Amino acid sequence: YSVVELPIGKIEEGFDGRTAWSKSPTMQPRIKEGQEKASAEMSAIFNGELRWREQFATVELLGIEKVGDQECYKILATGRDSNPQTRYYDKNAYLLVKLSMVVKSPLGDIPTETLFSDYREENGIVLAHKWVQNVAGQQMTTTLKKVEYNTALPPDRFEAPPEIRALIGK
Repeated sequence: YSVVELPIGKIEEGFDGRTAWSKSPTMQPRIKEGQEKASAEMSAIFNGELRWREQFATVELLGIEKVGDQECYKILATGRDSNPQTRYYDKNAYLLVKLSMVVKSPLGDIPTETLFSDYREENGIVLAHKWVQNVAGQQMTTTLKKVEYNTALPPDRFEAPPEIRALIGK
C-alpha cells in the first residue's frame, strides 16, 4: 500500500498479492491489469534487487556507461510480464543509480527515468533515501526522512478502499 499526498489530492495504490489497484483525484478508481499489474507485483517484492532472478526473464549486460560522475554497469532487464528496463548499477558499490523504462498506463506509454542517491543503512538494510523521477517532462523528487521496519500496523492497513472492493466484486 502506498499513499502520496499532493496539492491536488491523495494518490493511493495497493497490491494484496492478487489484485493491484489505484485511486487518485484525476482518475476513476481502477483495477490494474496486464503490464501495469505486473509492475505493481514487482514493486511489492521486499528487497527485490536481491531477488532479480524471480522478477526478470532475461538480463543482459550492455556495457559500462557513466551516470553523472559514476561508472555504471548498464543492464537491460526484461520482466516476465512487464516492459524492459534499462538499469544502471554503480561499478564499485553495485547499487542502482538510474532506472529507465516505459510505464504502461491508462494514458498510454510513458517514458520514465529515475535517479537514485543518498544510500544509507536502516536496520541492516541499505536503501536509497532520495530519488528524482522524470516523467512526461515533469520532475518529482522524493526524499525519505524516516524508515521503519516491522512496526505495528492497523489490521486493515492493506485492505482496499470501498470503491476498489466494489470493482473487485464485479
